[in-house]
Amino acid sequence: MADFDIEKPDLLELYGNLILTSEEIYAPFPVIDVSKCRYCGVCADACAEKAIQFSRYVPSVTLIVSRCFGCANCMKACGKNGIKMKEKLSGKIFHGHINGHQFIAALAESTTEFHIPLIRAIFGKLNTESTIICDFGPGNGNEVSAVLPGMDLALVALRPEPGWETHLEAMFGLTEKAGIKTGLILNSFEMNNTFLAGIQVYCAEHAVPMLGIIPYLDSPEYKSVFEKGKNGNSVDDLFTTLFDRIIKLAGVHSQVVTENLK
Repeated sequence: MADFDIEKPDLLELYGNLILTSEEIYAPFPVIDVSKCRYCGVCADACAEKAIQFSRYVPSVTLIVSRCFGCANCMKACGKNGIKMKEKLSGKIFHGHINGHQFIAALAESTTEFHIPLIRAIFGKLNTESTIICDFGPGNGNEVSAVLPGMDLALVALRPEPGWETHLEAMFGLTEKAGIKTGLILNSFEMNNTFLAGIQVYCAEHAVPMLGIIPYLDSPEYKSVFEKGKNGNSVDDLFTTLFDRIIKLAGVHSQVVTENLK
């Protein structure tokens, strides 16, 4: 299990009392000396992530820290020696084991938005020979797009909130660009037939399977399922069905995955 939700890692909250090994992740960070800047815009052109914003009309050059990969292309492009790279702390990575299985999580440095190097460091430590389940933070920010192309399958968990179409457009745009399979799960769902019908039409139009519905925790529907589960089945059935659909979409033999996760 890998937790990419670096601002609120659930794995650390659940298992932080275990014996963990940790390491600090540093990466090159561009420091712009504006006294040497001639506002030519070469550094901005060299940045594929658009982390440098440049204006010639009102002479200015600004680094958007949250977009920076620490690649140093801006420094290499600057002909005036106006950018230096200095090592900056991006956050910490934690390693642990649960029932003999590895988990990895990270916690971002709270004083900066220089987080993408931390995300990429987690990705670089994954054992690609294993079955890996990754948790990302909410939204479709730079941290998600930085490593999404390295995934095999994306599960988009959608809450029934205003603006859901815009959210899905953005998320499906990222997964389509990454070239990976995508499925949709409705989360914290209260019975709303109008919303559900809209989602079903949207998924049909975009050829994205809706894998399952997880009811709102305090809804009567959920409480009903929970009560039935105490007597033997419904809660397990709900998540077993969802899991089986995910495995089918991934194209992996379910027994192999189940054995790896036990």
